[in-house]
Amino acid sequence: MAAGVVLTVTGAAGSLGPAWAGLFTSFPVTVFPLLIILQHTYGPAPGLAVIKNIPRGLWSLLAYTLSLAFLEPKTGVAWATCLSLAAAGAVMLVTVRAGRFAPGRGERGAAQANLPR
Repeated sequence: MAAGVVLTVTGAAGSLGPAWAGLFTSFPVTVFPLLIILQHTYGPAPGLAVIKNIPRGLWSLLAYTLSLAFLEPKTGVAWATCLSLAAAGAVMLVTVRAGRFAPGRGERGAAQANLPR
């Protein structure tokens, strides 16, 4: 199934253009194999938790990608990667903390409620 989605999106790259095709391809290529492994190994609950938390995790991916794009020309690949990973980790901590203290989430918060046990 994942291969079919990837082939469909890459096949549409001619009409979409390389930038849009790259954006649409990144989700299935990274997430579908993970979901398949989780489903096969642990059942549906962990996969559902991943799907629910993907929007939150995309903020850290955005922080990593943007900081890498801006830092790499100035600091080189190694330092840019280290600093970008630190930026992604910081953004992840902020989004988890923000979800934990969201109104109406109770004491455990959104970040804890969706984690598999």
